[in-house]
Parts: sequence; C-alpha cells; structure tokens
Amino acid sequence: MTDFAFTKLFEYQLEKVRNSYRVDTVFVGDSSLGNGIDAELWEQLSGDKAVNLALTGVYGYAGSLNMLRRVVQQGRPNRVIIMHTGDMFARNVAWDGWLHTALGINDFLEVPVSEILRTFANFDGLTSAARALVRRLGTPSSSLIIDDYIAQGAPINVGNEEHFKLSIDSFNSDKSIFLNALGAFCNENSLECWYGFGPWYEKYCDENSEWLELVLLKAQEAGLKTLPRPYCFSETQIGDSWDHVAVQYKKLSTKYYFGELKSSIAVDR
Repeated sequence: MTDFAFTKLFEYQLEKVRNSYRVDTVFVGDSSLGNGIDAELWEQLSGDKAVNLALTGVYGYAGSLNMLRRVVQQGRPNRVIIMHTGDMFARNVAWDGWLHTALGINDFLEVPVSEILRTFANFDGLTSAARALVRRLGTPSSSLIIDDYIAQGAPINVGNEEHFKLSIDSFNSDKSIFLNALGAFCNENSLECWYGFGPWYEKYCDENSEWLELVLLKAQEAGLKTLPRPYCFSETQIGDSWDHVAVQYKKLSTKYYFGELKSSIAVDR
C-alpha cells in the first residue's frame, strides 16, 4: 500500500511482536522513535522488558495503533509509549498506513471507499516515491538494520534550512482520527498509554511551543497521558533528518525520556 521501501522494517518489527508476550514496556511510533530510543538501555534503566516497534512516519498513528493491536493479541504490557515526530499533525491522515498494517479484511471496512480508491489510484506514484527512498536510504534488510532500526545516512546540513516555525494553519485536526482510536484502544484494554514527541532539532523545539501544546491537547483529549517536551538536540547531535538524533546519541536521548517517566515506573533494581 505505502512505504514499500520499508517493508523489511515492518517484517522485522512483526517478528518482535510475535515474541512480545512477556514485554513490560512497548514503544510504538515512527522513525523519530526508532532512532531515539534504545530498548536494551531502557531495560537496564527500568528493570522492565522493553521492545521498540517503531515504523516510519508515513504509517502515522494508524500504523502505531495496528502494531499495538498485534501486541495485545500476544499479551498485555504494563505500559505503552506512543512516540511520533513533532510535525505529525502537519501530515495527511495515514489511511494507506492503516491498509498496509491491517490485521485482517475487516480493517478494510473501516476505510472510506474514496481513500481505498485513492491509494490504488496512486500506486504508480507511491512506487516511484518508494524507489526514491531506496536510492536515498536503501531498502532495509537484516544487514541494513543496525542498532535495532534502519541504518542512518549522512547527517543533514543544517545550513540548508532557514525556517523552522510550523504554521498553525497547517495543523491537520483530522489526524485525531487515529490518535483518538489509540486512546480508545488503550482505555478498552486498560493500558497505561503515554504520548510523547520523538527527538527534534532544537530550533524546531524553540519556535513551535504553541504547536507542541496543541498536539498535547489533542493527545489528552484522546485520553492519553502526555510527556511535555521532546528531546531537543543540538546541531552537533543531528542525524539524517530534523527528527533523527545521530546514532551515537541514541543512548543519551533514551536516558532523557526515561528521566521524564521514571517517577511513574516501579524501578526494579
């Protein structure tokens, strides 16, 4: 359906889901999570068994919901941390992400017919976009997944960007469709679910406080607990995207998020 270049990543994460029946803390989200949380370090810090099931941004909240649905089929985790990039609400609703991660045919019945037609009508365009991603990042495979996520490319050049402020006019409230569904699923299954932002370049953090507050409000309205602020990294820590902390700082961002949550976690040392 979408994100064909990262099918191997999806398969890689599904394999972890199959072994998640004894997991305490589950992370679901996008590439900001995949690059920002070291599950092994989280286990060491918390004493909990943890798994990072990050997909990529095009799967959106829909992909996170379907990954969580799969986890609950295996067993009920103690805690769920939903972590997406700061600008997720500037993107379209990820109906194609829902279709790509569907658990069964009944999930297709949840999708407006217009969206199904759009997805298949755009097949050529999606394939072309995927090929562009392959050329830029490479298709994930066992050899290209490093440190539990897709290997990063070269760090981006900060000098190529001049404007970091997101326009409130571009805030897409329709994104709440699957965010609300995540909250409802957590409530129905008595899950402790937290919503947080993945790491973000510090200038985005500095210039978008109003935006971040609005996203947190939407998450709270969905019934999710919230973490107030992303890990805001400096230019020296930037990876291959504005929301990818460089690999060597992944443990540092993990420690930051653990520090934000540790008061709610029963630490078993």
